[in-house]
Amino acid sequence: MLMGPTACGKTALAMALYDILPIDIISVDSALVYRDMNIGTGKPTTAELIKAPHALVDIRDPADIYSAADFCLDARQAIIDSIANDRIPLLLVFRLAAAADDLAAAAALTCAVLSCSSSDLHRALKPATSLRRATFCS
Repeated sequence: MLMGPTACGKTALAMALYDILPIDIISVDSALVYRDMNIGTGKPTTAELIKAPHALVDIRDPADIYSAADFCLDARQAIIDSIANDRIPLLLVFRLAAAADDLAAAAALTCAVLSCSSSDLHRALKPATSLRRATFCS
């Protein structure tokens, strides 16, 4: 998991890791799920998304109803798909201390992670043992 505020370098680091590790990048930033909402979000560019696809980016129209429960289901499925493909799910989490959105993102992330079995999570993390305790953008 990479966690930090907008523009701290999460995407650049994730893309560098994508080049050297079998990872799937999963965005858990609620502002990035909506198409055409690019200003002020720190959304990866089209070129970046082509080079290193990000799950949960540009998956809904702004007029769509999309709840935290829907987000949990989508995040959980992205994690399961990544593990099923023998890849490491790398979650990019927007974090701004004490913000209400931060609490919602943390709740959605917890929901997604807890929905996976411990054996699946262990299998996914095993190749990245040396990276899993690292903290970035803190």
